[in-house]
Amino acid sequence: MNTKYYETALNTIYEISVILNSSSKVQESFWRVLTQMSDSLSMDIGCILLYDHHADELILESYIGFDNPSVKKLRYKVGKGAVSKALKLGIPVNIPDISKESFFLNKLEIELHENEISFMAVPIIHQGTTYGVLVVDQIVSNTLNSITDVDIFRMIATLMGALLFKVNEAKQVAESEKIRVLQKVLEKNVVASSSTYSKDSNNCFDYASDSDLSEEEIQEREELVRALERSAWVQAKAARMLDMTVRQINYRIKKLNIVVKKL
Repeated sequence: MNTKYYETALNTIYEISVILNSSSKVQESFWRVLTQMSDSLSMDIGCILLYDHHADELILESYIGFDNPSVKKLRYKVGKGAVSKALKLGIPVNIPDISKESFFLNKLEIELHENEISFMAVPIIHQGTTYGVLVVDQIVSNTLNSITDVDIFRMIATLMGALLFKVNEAKQVAESEKIRVLQKVLEKNVVASSSTYSKDSNNCFDYASDSDLSEEEIQEREELVRALERSAWVQAKAARMLDMTVRQINYRIKKLNIVVKKL
């Protein structure tokens, strides 16, 4: 057992964890991780492909070790090949020598030469969600043990998945907060509208002529207005309170001559 190699690997994983915990800038953090891997783990070419669920495509996020301009804008449909297999199955794919493997598609346009080059595609997963794939190419003569390397790269991919989860969660929280603030602004506008236009300062609704309404419809209108007031004039909440759909609420507002005052 090569003690020095394992010590280097553990130190590298620690350094990568520090990098990924110190910033939420995904592309920059991933590039720093790839640089650390290249310096410490004999990685010749490395890249991170993120999965676009809507387009069902893999998109190149960060890379190191190649300069082909066309590859830098790489995005391709998930289908055949080692990378797609790793993504779909959620398991690492290890090719000991890419020159001898028929299903290796070489979409990264790796230059083949006299040295044997190994290829690894490791899925980036966190809490059951697959975010993409970590791709690593190494000259075989520079590696210690491909099985050990797969385990190391899997640990690194797990750390990457944790960062992507944290970033996505932060985006969702920010979006929820934005919606909450917007809802408050709208509610304030409704209140302002109420005090300016309504006959009743506690009611943002006014009634049009009810000469065409029956007594039963007038009672239904009053019940609907009370529900709207209790739900802070949010029609979706009033609909749930009255066991109706929003469409039914809208229909009754028009039918019962309830005029919603706006600024």
